[in-house]
Amino acid sequence: MAFALYWQGRVALELRDYDAARRGLEECRDLGQELTSGPAVAHPLTMLGLLEVQRGDLARAGAQLSQSLRLHLENGDYLGCIWSLEGLAQLADRNGEPERATRLLAASGAERERLGTGWSRRERADADALKARLHGALGDASFGSAWATGSSMSLPEVVRLDLEHSVVPVADGDGQPREVRPTPNLAALRPSLVVRALGELRVELDGRELPRTAWSSARAKELLLLLLCHPAGRTREQVGVALWPEASSEQLRNSFHVTLHRLRKILGGPAWVALEDDRNVIESSTVDFDALRFEQEVPPALKRLASAGDVAGVEARLASYDGDFLEHETAGEWHLELRERLRSMYLDALWKVGEWWFRQDSWSEAGAAFCRLIMRDGLHEAAYRRLMICHAKLGERAEALLLWRCLEALLERELGAIPEPETKALYLRLKRSEPV
Repeated sequence: MAFALYWQGRVALELRDYDAARRGLEECRDLGQELTSGPAVAHPLTMLGLLEVQRGDLARAGAQLSQSLRLHLENGDYLGCIWSLEGLAQLADRNGEPERATRLLAASGAERERLGTGWSRRERADADALKARLHGALGDASFGSAWATGSSMSLPEVVRLDLEHSVVPVADGDGQPREVRPTPNLAALRPSLVVRALGELRVELDGRELPRTAWSSARAKELLLLLLCHPAGRTREQVGVALWPEASSEQLRNSFHVTLHRLRKILGGPAWVALEDDRNVIESSTVDFDALRFEQEVPPALKRLASAGDVAGVEARLASYDGDFLEHETAGEWHLELRERLRSMYLDALWKVGEWWFRQDSWSEAGAAFCRLIMRDGLHEAAYRRLMICHAKLGERAEALLLWRCLEALLERELGAIPEPETKALYLRLKRSEPV
């Protein structure tokens, strides 16, 4: 049962269905712990770490991948070690540590060679892309040195490297180093409050997901989300406009007091919501809020895509977008502007990723991006055209023609319109088996 769940999670991860992947992999891990089966704990941990790398939750990814690497080594499972190392290499690259990423990637490659382990097509493509990116970041000399170091390391040495990664010298009063103290590792940096509001709402407090029954008040949940969306805080009056627009001053005072009390109780104490200059502020130093992080990280990632071709950086951010902001929740109109802004940002980034792959003649990757765009915006006709061309380039003309028929029917049903002349011209070329 554990490994059936594991492979279901692996398939869901490959299909970028992150919610299904997480459910299967976490249930496998929990069963493995009950059975005290090392492999049934270590393997799902590895894949959960890779999932978090793709979603951009680097703190959680680091904790899971490091733990899985140690477990795999204890189990004598060298293939598992390889997968964990490759995930840690991706993580180090995301954290701006190209030398460490190079050593880890080289160590995993050397272990693959020693074991005679084959590569899947995606594993090979991901490793080659990462290697090229690291080579470009470090230059010939530094890259060659780091690669040689990693290739010569044994697996226990690599694990020790990961354990020692966060150790730094501490200076005494006279400026001389007296001891070493580990800096906070990725696991220690894990936020105390994790809120996932892109898609299905999930709230974790100190590593435990709060069940829906914990929310004794829907308004308390909405207040939390409203304050998270405004890091500078909201006055009681601003909260009232959003949550109780029809309330009198007396009603607002009572409703706000009760709701704030309930929220603090659910979160385990009053310290989570502070009052600063008449503004109610969420203590954000240990909060990970995916909607705010998405809005902050996508624009610079798109700039790196345009300047340096860092498509992986954009795709990592897009992976955290599991759905529109609060799309399954009942909330006031205050959230609609943010929902539309994040949705537009997501669709624009998907288009730019698809166009980047399209210019590289990478038809499968481009097609995947345009397909995801259409799933969110079924009337994006330019994405349909691009996807039709991708199918044609891959020798899948039947799929391209089927897309035309779907678009034609959708436009007629939803808008009473017909496809644009450019789309029809493309369809006719495909129908005549002409090159596109």
